[in-house]
Amino acid sequence: SVRRNAALALGLLGPGIGRAGIEQLTDMLRDRNHPVRVDAAQSLGALGDAAKPAIPELRTALLDKRRDMRV
Repeated sequence: SVRRNAALALGLLGPGIGRAGIEQLTDMLRDRNHPVRVDAAQSLGALGDAAKPAIPELRTALLDKRRDMRV
């Protein structure tokens, strides 16, 4: 999907995506499509310290019904 590809692309761009990109990935953690949520979480993880603002939403993602969101 377009949203999934966007999540992957933002992760590949790295920390230079800035606050706006991190906010987009953070919003994707609440996407209705599971693969988008997973890719957003992985992309935020790839950003390292730059993704610190997303920590509250990442913690919430740990409560996701899908096991692979919690891994």
